[in-house]
Amino acid sequence: GSTIKYKLLDTLRETGALKFVDWLKYWAHRIHVMPSNKAFNRQNPDFPTPPFHLAFDAYNNVRWESYQKMGKQHASIFTDVVQSRIPPKAVSILEWGCGPGRLIRHMEALLDGYSVEVTGTDYNDRTIDWCKEKLPNIEFALNDLMPPLTLGDNTYDVSYCFSVFTHVSEEAQKAWAHELKRRLNPGGVFICTTHGDRCQHLLTSKEQVDTYNAGDVVLKGNDVE
Repeated sequence: GSTIKYKLLDTLRETGALKFVDWLKYWAHRIHVMPSNKAFNRQNPDFPTPPFHLAFDAYNNVRWESYQKMGKQHASIFTDVVQSRIPPKAVSILEWGCGPGRLIRHMEALLDGYSVEVTGTDYNDRTIDWCKEKLPNIEFALNDLMPPLTLGDNTYDVSYCFSVFTHVSEEAQKAWAHELKRRLNPGGVFICTTHGDRCQHLLTSKEQVDTYNAGDVVLKGNDVE
């Protein structure tokens, strides 16, 4: 079942074959969703969608209906937290690891009643170039693999990230956690996702389980951050 699947993925990662499997999956998925994507583009002519390779690299998916609907749904998880912690006012928001704009493009509309300034950063320069061109009402900036952010001395009322810590080393996780905390205004809110108890099915060996239960980070290597 799923245990065999994740052990196979670990083997592919360790042998370096995972990139080839991902390439095959990319093209199979892209062909499969072609009809629904054409329909989506006809129905949403003013909704810019990212290049296929940027979307798949960030989300493992190039179905534009999912990009739109799940992007808004996931963004609302973060805005619900913001609304529970900060009363309606002017707020500055940072998304670290914004990818090709799946969440960040919905933030202002979801925070009705707030005066919102939104900034997104990402490590992929092609992603940032696309975001700057297609989402001009949002500020975007390139970040390096390690801190600091290249945003001058700017600070924020809210910073958030979705599935970013799960793609970097333990050293980078800790460094970015400190950097994002440093960039918060007094009383600011930081929101992030990690692989916690609900993702224990991804652990495929006793060593990984023991490491996790000890409160340490489980690293699955031989991949590029």
